[in-house]
Amino acid sequence: MSDHATVYATDPRPLSAAELASAAPDARVSERREGLLRRPSGSFEVAWPTARVTITPMPADDIAAHLASFCAAMPEMRERLARVRSVLGCVI
Repeated sequence: MSDHATVYATDPRPLSAAELASAAPDARVSERREGLLRRPSGSFEVAWPTARVTITPMPADDIAAHLASFCAAMPEMRERLARVRSVLGCVI
């Protein structure tokens, strides 16, 4: 069974496999690929012998609308969410 989490980050830099490998040196890090041409999907898999996390960055063009709907539902979070520059969906 999988669990889901979302990371709201203030750092706008794109996530990279090298950065993830540096942060999790005991894990196997791979960029997920899709389709017949096996193009990069933008998602990463970080795997240890007993756990696995798939991380999918939200496309930059979708973040503003996502945060606006979040602020509409939780206006008390508006100030914190104004600093968010990237959103990472995680499946654990």
